[in-house]
Amino acid sequence: MTSNNTIYIVRHGETEHNINGIAQGHTDSPLTPDGIKQAEDLAIIFKDINFDAVFSSDLSRAYRTAQIITSNKIDIGKSELLRERNYGKYDGGPSRLFKEENKEMHELLKTLPRLERRKIRFAPGIECDEEIINRLITFIKETVVPEDKKTLLIVTHGGIMRAFLNHLDWNGDIDLKAGAIQNTGYIKLITDGSNFVIEDVVGVEK
Repeated sequence: MTSNNTIYIVRHGETEHNINGIAQGHTDSPLTPDGIKQAEDLAIIFKDINFDAVFSSDLSRAYRTAQIITSNKIDIGKSELLRERNYGKYDGGPSRLFKEENKEMHELLKTLPRLERRKIRFAPGIECDEEIINRLITFIKETVVPEDKKTLLIVTHGGIMRAFLNHLDWNGDIDLKAGAIQNTGYIKLITDGSNFVIEDVVGVEK
């Protein structure tokens, strides 16, 4: 690889919508006290890492997590490219409703090759895996890679992280299930924007 950026990609802390079974997507929700504690605990784990730059989804649950991890000691760049999947009409509604109304689509997905599954849109307005993966990779190529040989932090969301790990075949031929990324779970990787080498994955259930 031409450069050696080390990137930590972190999911935000627990939110009110998480514990109430609400599909968040682009809808925002504040961190719970436990979510704040999760971010504080991760700050301790990361205390000896000198981040050269920090980026966050522009949604407050991710931005607040980034603030806690860095103790507000470094500027945090916000980007819509780092947002969670857009769930269209299901955003802000019960997660069970999305699951109940899309049972047939979930069954269909099991029969499709992996690359085809990533292009499937459950309903109008809902982003497919390919779209959210492309958002994250575009951000890395355009914003992170030019930093070159730096250590960077990105705070984002579980859905986009799960899709990214599936894209990299981290779990082999088996896609990670929804909810596999725990709050403040993270990926550590080395990248030049085109190649991605995963060094560590924490808080992810296979």
